Amino acid sequence: MSPYKLARKILPLSIQAWLGNRHKVKRNTLDPLLFSFTNHPNEQRLLYEVSATRNVPKELLEYNPCIAATIAASYRRWYDHPNIQQVVKATNVYIEPITGWPMGPTNQLYLSLHPSGASAYMPVPAYRTLFQKTPTIILEKAISLRDVNEAGYSHFYTDIMAKLALIKSTGIELKNYTLVISKKLAETAYGNFLIKNSPLFQEAGGIFLQDREFINCNEAIFANAFVNPTNTPAIFEEVIKNAKAASPAPTTGERKIFLTRGKHRRRTIRNIEEIAEIAHQKGFEIIDADTLTLPEQIKLFSECRHLIGIHGAGLVNILYRHPNKLSLFEIREPIRPILHYYAGYHNMTVALDFDYGATSGEVTHPENQSFYLSPDRFTADFERFWALQGI
Repeated sequence: MSPYKLARKILPLSIQAWLGNRHKVKRNTLDPLLFSFTNHPNEQRLLYEVSATRNVPKELLEYNPCIAATIAASYRRWYDHPNIQQVVKATNVYIEPITGWPMGPTNQLYLSLHPSGASAYMPVPAYRTLFQKTPTIILEKAISLRDVNEAGYSHFYTDIMAKLALIKSTGIELKNYTLVISKKLAETAYGNFLIKNSPLFQEAGGIFLQDREFINCNEAIFANAFVNPTNTPAIFEEVIKNAKAASPAPTTGERKIFLTRGKHRRRTIRNIEEIAEIAHQKGFEIIDADTLTLPEQIKLFSECRHLIGIHGAGLVNILYRHPNKLSLFEIREPIRPILHYYAGYHNMTVALDFDYGATSGEVTHPENQSFYLSPDRFTADFERFWALQGI
């Protein structure tokens, strides 16, 4: 291979590796010299739980004949990773605008209020915040719904709404507090729709959309919800109830849906047309959810009995099918050796008593995580799963 061709192969991977690890490098070098990662000096823990096992028996994972052993083993590693759920009240704390970090008046970053901040990949606020926290507004009593995953659609349910439902479950009266929500999140189509129409948000005394302002809270509540619903089914039920109330749709119908994704998206199947045609021959409708409004997606999923979909945020919409039955066949990207799959949708099917199967592709394309899915493998795994569903 010529040096030019070798450089063309190595350079994109090197850039990707640097971009993926730049926060980790900073966190281990410069950041500890400038910021003090500490606990808040005056906090009251209203709830604190740690989970590692996440309540998923082997019968629903390792012994499921429709989940390959490699996928099941990867899911189990995700399940076994400790997870913190908490609700904490603190006084005299700043909420930084870009990352949502809880801060002190100088260089303090309060890890006790923000467990996700312990990750070496979690970015810290801009260094200028050490000397300047302007513009600043003051809120007497606030609930922070800022989150490291706030930009993701599925995380609106599993993190943002789950936090608020968790806080409410501790006896906090939401009407006495102002919710702090990222303005960028609230301006998305789904964020705008759910914030305006979900009864849970309307219980609050007000909503402040944080853009570039620092917020100095005389009293603030911070929460972290378990990322999977099997540990706190009551919280997940509250999220479902409030999500469905935003756009009521009857959970009827027996539609068979194959969710496709445009090739401009990350994590797509390079031979998607070939795979979609196999599903079409089995009676599945081919639908791209990106072309639908959120109310249209809610209606679609409430009518869906059998679903095939590439792993992605849109699969969270299966919650709109509850309490009726659904079968989900998830298509996973190839797993990378040092990582594990996010098993969130498997866990959601466990919590909702849905059926679950999965297959995975081959040969990840590093630039956008697209991959090839063998038609023979898809057909074999697909037919095994649907045979068990009686179709």
